[in-house]
Amino acid sequence: MRTRTATLAAAIAALGALSACTDHLDPLAASSDQAPQLALSGSGYVYASVSLTPASDSVAVGDTLRIRAVFVTQSGKTRYSNPYPWTTNNSGTIQTWTSSDTSVAKVSNTGLVRGVKAGVATITGTTDMQQSASASVAVLGDAAPAPAPAPVDSTSSTPAAGPTADVIAGVRPRGFGQGSYALLSPAGGRSLWVAPDGNDANAGSASAPFRTINRAAQVAAAGDVVTIRAGTYNESVVVANSGTPDRRIVFQAERRGEVVLTGPGRSFRPATWSGGVQNTGQLHVTVRGLVFRAYAGTNSVPPGPDFPAALKMARGWLAEDCLFDRAGWTAISIEGNDAVVARSTIQYSHMYALSAWAPANGAESPTDPRYKPLDGIQLVDLVLRGNHTDATAQTATNAAFSSKFMATRGTLLDNIESYENVGPGFWFDGRNSHFTVRNSYFHHNRDFGATEAHNGRGLNLEINWAPGLVERNVFIGNAGTAVAVTNSQGVEVRDNLMVGNLQCVTLVNAARGTTSSGAPLFPTRDIGIFGNSCKDWKVTGAMHTWGGSFEPPAEMNIRADRNVYEPVTSRTLVWWQELGGVTTLSAARSTFGWEANGSIAPVPWP
Repeated sequence: MRTRTATLAAAIAALGALSACTDHLDPLAASSDQAPQLALSGSGYVYASVSLTPASDSVAVGDTLRIRAVFVTQSGKTRYSNPYPWTTNNSGTIQTWTSSDTSVAKVSNTGLVRGVKAGVATITGTTDMQQSASASVAVLGDAAPAPAPAPVDSTSSTPAAGPTADVIAGVRPRGFGQGSYALLSPAGGRSLWVAPDGNDANAGSASAPFRTINRAAQVAAAGDVVTIRAGTYNESVVVANSGTPDRRIVFQAERRGEVVLTGPGRSFRPATWSGGVQNTGQLHVTVRGLVFRAYAGTNSVPPGPDFPAALKMARGWLAEDCLFDRAGWTAISIEGNDAVVARSTIQYSHMYALSAWAPANGAESPTDPRYKPLDGIQLVDLVLRGNHTDATAQTATNAAFSSKFMATRGTLLDNIESYENVGPGFWFDGRNSHFTVRNSYFHHNRDFGATEAHNGRGLNLEINWAPGLVERNVFIGNAGTAVAVTNSQGVEVRDNLMVGNLQCVTLVNAARGTTSSGAPLFPTRDIGIFGNSCKDWKVTGAMHTWGGSFEPPAEMNIRADRNVYEPVTSRTLVWWQELGGVTTLSAARSTFGWEANGSIAPVPWP
């Protein structure tokens, strides 16, 4: 059997040759003609009726129109679908969206229609039970004229070289079901088998398999591979022994996606799981090809041994090619170093798609000996969609929101798509350092509502230490800001595309107490904002400060240059709490010392 690193590297190489136009991607971002978009799971429910709303509407070339499905159940209750099909157990799921003429209008896998050229197209949505409904969309002439651009007062009008369609589509295929899936062989260990018609008194061979995965988990040792035949397994899995870096314990579906773990109130975990840092015990375990559906509980429990999570990962655990579908309160809880989650989809979790946590221990800096973070976590080629279905604000103890990491070091997010979650697309919250977010697509994340406005951010960075790098990502249509930097130091935000968000970058410098020497704890400083393309921010200031107090940018070492701005809704380029706002680059230069090489120019985006 290959090591984790070799397995992941080989799989990524194989994936790189495949098409990125898959069920979770928005075909509006692609240049090729649209194909029907398949959802990952269906409702399996026959409705009394299915219709689309609006049934008839118009859209200008280049503009978008959201179409939603309306379902009437056999008992007469009305359900709505798209883009949020989790509202009830009988909520509707459209399995495919198609357009009768993609040269006129294209439709995404969430019912978002974009006008291509003048004409009329019929948009059809079909459920997994082959019930369909249609709507007529008239595309009107050319795109509506944009507002007159703000004056260009830069010596350069060349946009920054940021991400384009490759990041939106994925620099590699993302999510569950992508690429080839080959069974792994033992690394000097045994082949163990599990099947629904097996018996736990058997030897666990291919001809005499165990009945439960947990039975295999009790006897599997370093180098062993447990292969699980198709079926539904309602059980917790407690791994009793540890693998090693080059002789991992592997649990794999015989055929990807045909092994379903269900519950509720279950978990797949190490035997010595305590809810604290898990760098000893049952380590170096691989979980691949499995589906976790309604597996863990959905009750609110603070971090600890009973924290409800479908998969609880210790040091060196790897989850790949898995689907977490309404998996519970938390899909994956990471509590050990060097954990990797790859080529998986996490959707409609009650609260978290992903969480990682280590105790703060009162550490005041990354060199403080009390700082004991989780190291080396990698999140690669993932789709995170529609998580935090509970959609309510939580206490700080429960650390709510769809994905949240606390006290990690060296975490990598690469080629992630995070969308339509309630709350930020991802949140580094509290004593993270050396993190990198790259090649990822954060879009259409949502607020909780009026009482919790602006939480639908693309990426939220709060109370973190240097260094942090956010580069070559795309942020589109988030209800909050694209990137929020709160009480953090040493973060560089560069070469990102930000379109239609509340703002592009926000800065917060709130009072967070003092260190033992009396200095401010977690001041916002040493921030670089370079080479980003910002278009159509919705409120005052593409770059915006709010909360706490701010000195002039130079005194806080907050710099911005080479950014490209295309004002549409708001013309204010920068709003600085103590200095006010500016609408021209010349004013940004004279007031803040920013944008010597910035420009106001059109921002192209796919």
